Amino acid sequence: MTTPESTAGKAEAPSADVGTPFGLFDGFEAYRTPTEQDHRDLLTTGLVVPDTNVLLNLYRYNDRTRHDLLDVLRGLGKTLWVPRQVVVEFWRNREAVLADPRESAKTTEDLEQRREGALRVLRGWAGRVDLPHERCAELIDGLSRAFGTVIAAVGELDDAEAAAFVGNTSDDWVLSALEEILRGRVGAPLGEDEHAEALAEARRRGQARIPPGYMDAAKDPEAAAGDYLIWVQTLREARRRRVDVLLVTGDLKEDWWRREGGEPRGPRYELAEEMAAVAGVGLFMLRPDDLLRRARSILRVAVREESVENVERVGRSLAEAAEEDRYPGADVPAPPLPLTGGLDDQADLVD
Repeated sequence: MTTPESTAGKAEAPSADVGTPFGLFDGFEAYRTPTEQDHRDLLTTGLVVPDTNVLLNLYRYNDRTRHDLLDVLRGLGKTLWVPRQVVVEFWRNREAVLADPRESAKTTEDLEQRREGALRVLRGWAGRVDLPHERCAELIDGLSRAFGTVIAAVGELDDAEAAAFVGNTSDDWVLSALEEILRGRVGAPLGEDEHAEALAEARRRGQARIPPGYMDAAKDPEAAAGDYLIWVQTLREARRRRVDVLLVTGDLKEDWWRREGGEPRGPRYELAEEMAAVAGVGLFMLRPDDLLRRARSILRVAVREESVENVERVGRSLAEAAEEDRYPGADVPAPPLPLTGGLDDQADLVD
């Protein structure tokens, strides 16, 4: 496949001809730390693509944070673009998120289970040391009441506003704001044949552990293909616009991020390689809290520090919960082998 030239200020990719000189970062662009100018270009002239979790988490933030993030999305203007699959997943999951947006009910349930486990541990220890009955009852009562106090406090933070949003979309001011911001900025769906082809490719990549999406391979076929559908639609738009891409996601799974010391540092190099080969442009990634920080300085959007902290806390909590669900008592699997082929086939999907 002939790699398209980038019109986003990138030099033409070096050929593989014998004698062609290469530089340190040629073919390893994903390892280069983005500069302030990179982020300025991305937020003002690039293609900024929010993942589904960026939109759904608006319901999990407090009001001030919601307003700040919506102002940032609004401030992105023509650089903001949303894959059709993101909107599909937003509507598919919105009501489930609104049922317990801050996971108060789930937290209460988890705490109840942990209370029972803690009481079993305490009773077992009391039996082993032959603790007097009166002292044992005193400790058990104190532990149970401590859990009860916390559980009651969690229950007080109900989500009445979220429940109202479910009943009537016209009352949902978050939807109204998103409708205005995203008007004309959502990509077209894949055709029927293209969609079927993409599902098949998602299955192949899941089995071969090729990013993105292989971490969801155990889900039903449509859900398992979600990340790949977002990816292929983004590739298509990037190829059409010929500008660098900034993917904003709170999804910290290893099939999106290159990690060092457990911390996400940037896109998987396979993804950066694929973006360069198929669309001829660069790929960058940010977490939502980092987007707020960058937008505050580059776009001059008023973003409160407490909003950045709120987004960071919610993201960390969801990531930890996802890790517990994904690897209950198991080691995190090793990363897959590098992507070594299939780019010509991939180009067929984005043409």
